[in-house]
Amino acid sequence: MNNTLKIGIISFIAILIAVNAYIFVNGIQLGNEISSYEKDIKTLYTANMELENKVYSLDSLRFAASIAAQLEFSGGKDPIYLNGLNYARR
Repeated sequence: MNNTLKIGIISFIAILIAVNAYIFVNGIQLGNEISSYEKDIKTLYTANMELENKVYSLDSLRFAASIAAQLEFSGGKDPIYLNGLNYARR
């Protein structure tokens, strides 16, 4: 009885060590996956920042002024008021 108890305790400890080693190796693999995901997130973040800067430059007034100069738009027009007799007449 004493011998079987020792064998049972030793086998239980061996199983615990094997499970602990499996969890440790699995944790290392998950850590590597997290690192690769973080690298992907950083590259996506930089690409997103570049695209945002491009959108901001296309949406800026400076860009609109340069395009207006290329298309030869004039400076400003006089407003047209509709309360005169020439417009909306019955």
